[in-house]
Order: sequence, then C-alpha cells, then structure tokens
Amino acid sequence: MKERIWRQLGVVLTASAGLVLSACASSAPSAPSGDPTPLSRLETRYLRSPLLDVPVGVPFASSLGPAYDAMLMGSSTAQARRVASEVLTLSPETLPARLLLAQADFVDGRFAVARERLDPWVREHRDYFPAILLWARLAELDGDVVSAYEAYRAISGRTTAAAAAAADLKDGAIEKVLKALRGSAARLRAADARRYARLLEEWSPSSAAAHEAKWRVAQATRDALVELEALRELASSGFSDPRWVERRAELELTDGDAQVALRMFEDLVAEDPGDSERMDNLARARFRWRLQVLPEDVVALTEVVELTRADFAALLYWLV
Repeated sequence: MKERIWRQLGVVLTASAGLVLSACASSAPSAPSGDPTPLSRLETRYLRSPLLDVPVGVPFASSLGPAYDAMLMGSSTAQARRVASEVLTLSPETLPARLLLAQADFVDGRFAVARERLDPWVREHRDYFPAILLWARLAELDGDVVSAYEAYRAISGRTTAAAAAAADLKDGAIEKVLKALRGSAARLRAADARRYARLLEEWSPSSAAAHEAKWRVAQATRDALVELEALRELASSGFSDPRWVERRAELELTDGDAQVALRMFEDLVAEDPGDSERMDNLARARFRWRLQVLPEDVVALTEVVELTRADFAALLYWLV
C-alpha cells in the first residue's frame, strides 16, 4: 500500500517539476517540433500578455491569452496570428488582437512591420503597458531614441527592463531634442522650440540643457529683452558656454547695461586680443558707457535730429 502511494506521489512530483522546468524554459526554450520560434531571454523582456491592462472601453477576447502563452513557450507564431486575425475579423477595434499580431512580428524579427501595426494607435493608449513596452523597444531598434526614451521613461516603474533602457538612452535623447531645439530657434519656429523645451524641462529639470532651452525659446521669439533676461538667468545658473557669454555681451551692449557690456567685452578681448570683431564691440561698449554717464541734458542732444553748432560743440566736448 505504502509503495503504491509513494509511486503515485513520485508521478505528481515529476509532473510538477516538468511544469517548473517548462516555465523556466520560456525565456530560452529549446526548439520543439512543428516549426517553433525559439525566444531569447532578451526578447521576452519586452513581451507581456496582450490582456494585461487593457484600456477601459476597449474590446478584448479571452482566446488571445492562451495564444500568447503558446507563442511565448516556443510554439509557431502562426497560431497566434490565426487567433488574432479571427478576433479582428469579428471586432476590428480589439487592440489586444492588434498587439498580439505585433508581438508575433517581433518574435519573427519583423520589427518595422510590428511598429507599423502599433504606431497608429499606441500613443493614444499610454496606460496600455504591454503595448507601450513593445513599442518602446521597437522605437529603440529603429534608432528613434527620443520616442524610445519617452516611452521607457513612462513605464520605468513597471519593469526593470524599461528602467534600465531609459537610463541608457537618456543622454542621447536629451542631445537629440536639444539639437532639434537649436534648429527650431535658428529658423524662428517658436512653437516647435517651446515643445522641445518642455520635454527637456520634464526630462531633466535644472540641467544645462533645460537652462539653454529657455534661451533658445527666447531666441526664437526674436525678443531681445526676453533673450537677454534668459541669458542672465543662464549666467547665474552655474553653467557656462562661450556662445552664451558672447551673445549676452552683445545684447547688454544694444539692449541692456552698457557698463556690464563693457566689462564683458574687456574680458573677451583679454582672452583673444587678435579678434577684430571683439575689439570693435569693445570700442562700441566704451562709447555706449560714456553716453550713459553724461549729464542728462547732454544725453538728450544725442537724440536730436539736427544739432546747432553750439550743441554739437557741447556734445563733442563731453564725448572726447
């Protein structure tokens, strides 16, 4: 009697062990018969059941779950495609079925096709975690660093794969957005510049890139006073760049404080005495500063359209 019980228990334990081994093998399964699609551990990091976090109001079909599980275990993607297609035939708005097709494309290495399936609708459903996770990976594979980082960042709290990918892509994404922002500012596209600036402020507040973004937006508006104020803030932020310093000196000279401009151009000329443009700006700054320290009645003479001989003599005296 005892021997029979132990034999039955052995069968149960053996079956349980087989299930555990099968579950572990889902990361990197051996190829079963019937044209299987083996999945690497790296690939499965970006796959989640299409029935997870389905958006409210979006139809779904329970049959998609087993089809996904079978594909993940190494079965041919043909079964997943067949089930998803049947569901879409009955209900074209079933996003989980569209996602399963994209996942099948991903497993088969058809990355461009997979992204094309997701692009039309995935941005409108940012809470649909499995779709965002796969779309982020596809964007990364496509070289779209900005979209990939933005998507990974949004779901970084859900999976370590997304958090690690977001950390890896952050610097590259910031650099690309900053480059686009500079281009928009140079072409005076203020709306685009503001959009890029908002991204940088969201992604990396108080960074050098976020501070520069404020200046670039002001630059795109063609408002010298706003641009000057942005550059003054940039100077007090602790970040420094020769382009910012020289541009601020120019704006201080034309629209700001002539004494500050004079001091800045003196420093700039000291750095490069052979720069003729800086020397000219230094001379202009000295002249502007002299105008600012003149008596008010003499300063008024600089705005007169036509001077009398006596006025001209007085102005010349004070300037020279």
